[in-house]
Amino acid sequence: MKVLLINPPQENMLQTELPTEVEEERGIYPSLGIMYVAAYAERYTDHTVEILDANAEGIDHKSLKQAIENRKPDIVGIQSITYTFIDAIETARTVKSISQDIPVVMGGIHATIYPDATIRFPEVDYVIAGEGEISFTQLLNSLNDKARLSEVPGLLYKDKGTVCRGMPSKIVENLDSLPFPARHLTPYKTYYSPLASRAPLTTMISSKGCPNQCTFCDRPLLSNRFRARSPKNIVDEMEAATKLGIYEFSLYDDTFTTSRKRAIEVCEEILRRGMKIGWDIRARVNTVDQELLNLLKKAGCERIYFGVESGDPDILKKIKKNIKLEDVRKAFRMTTDAGIKALGYFMIGLPTETREQINRTIDFALSLPASYCVFEIFIPFPATEIYHEGLSRGIFKTDYWAEFAANPTREFKVRYCEDILKKEELQELCAKAYKQFYFRPSYLVRRLLAIKSWHEFSVQLKGGLKLLKV
Repeated sequence: MKVLLINPPQENMLQTELPTEVEEERGIYPSLGIMYVAAYAERYTDHTVEILDANAEGIDHKSLKQAIENRKPDIVGIQSITYTFIDAIETARTVKSISQDIPVVMGGIHATIYPDATIRFPEVDYVIAGEGEISFTQLLNSLNDKARLSEVPGLLYKDKGTVCRGMPSKIVENLDSLPFPARHLTPYKTYYSPLASRAPLTTMISSKGCPNQCTFCDRPLLSNRFRARSPKNIVDEMEAATKLGIYEFSLYDDTFTTSRKRAIEVCEEILRRGMKIGWDIRARVNTVDQELLNLLKKAGCERIYFGVESGDPDILKKIKKNIKLEDVRKAFRMTTDAGIKALGYFMIGLPTETREQINRTIDFALSLPASYCVFEIFIPFPATEIYHEGLSRGIFKTDYWAEFAANPTREFKVRYCEDILKKEELQELCAKAYKQFYFRPSYLVRRLLAIKSWHEFSVQLKGGLKLLKV
């Protein structure tokens, strides 16, 4: 049986309030979820597995039908995230236009949050809620014996028009037991980040789960229990990727430094093998110290992404960030001293946030020795504490994300917390943040001196020219 896993085109992606010029320069990244599902199916079934990454391959909806027909799949799996759900459903319709007999499986974070709404689409035959590696393979092995479908964890399926459910979703306890993502099935040479000094780039995870309780985050829906891969397993994967010519890695863990001991052991393993690679991580400002940062730098870590969110202590407390501004200053200073680029993420327009508090955030960002900062108007995600609070307080009159999940239309617009400031005011403040941060003469000189390669120069020049339009 031929299995085709699709990362859909992104023609109808819901627009965030990043300036368009910033949105366009995000790079192209592989889908870890699809690569893991493909790898598990390759290892534990006899089926032929292919990946179609429409974004990386330049395939739009007009050319998607031919691309699918060329691969002649017997079953199709489609990744769904809320921001691209319109494209996911459009992809499912394209599959069914080829043949109603091709089963369509929908997975991903959107299907996990809204499994009942997703399975009700006539183009969707199966939904997998939760971690999909094992469940998708069990589904493939159960297609010829429908009585076994009820045993598949996280599965929703249809039986004579009735929605049925499998066993409750399960998480993978031993992440080392998973095969490495199937990068060989992707156009891996096309992936890049505008911030990386080399290409191609690939994504990785070294752990799952986040023990923190930030009110704006949907991670607790999946599991907030921290599960980590062993240092050897992580570096084995990096070494395997280098054999494909990949020497740049972006680690997507919520917080790579949750375990200081493990972070040190990963660095030591990279150094022991003498690997010459570049990589970046996500970390909390209160989980790093100078000794660890120096070791990360020595092992090739070039960028650390810190979620700062706000420069106002009261806002940080309300969103349960559990960090102090002094933690932020110290982490950015130490990271820069170690020779690693520090990147800060900030949100504008959080609930109850005033203009004065937003200006305080902008001023705080300007005071940091950050290599880059991202400012984004806050959008309440579904399945987060902050969204449910907005519903209960009447900030949002209806559960509009659930409405979108049931009826995803191109006319849908994301909504913001406009309890204090209106959308136009938030847009003006966001543009102000970008201009003030990126067009300081001292910053421009510092960035030019830090460029290490022609790839980095060309990508950043392109991004800088676009920022001029903000």
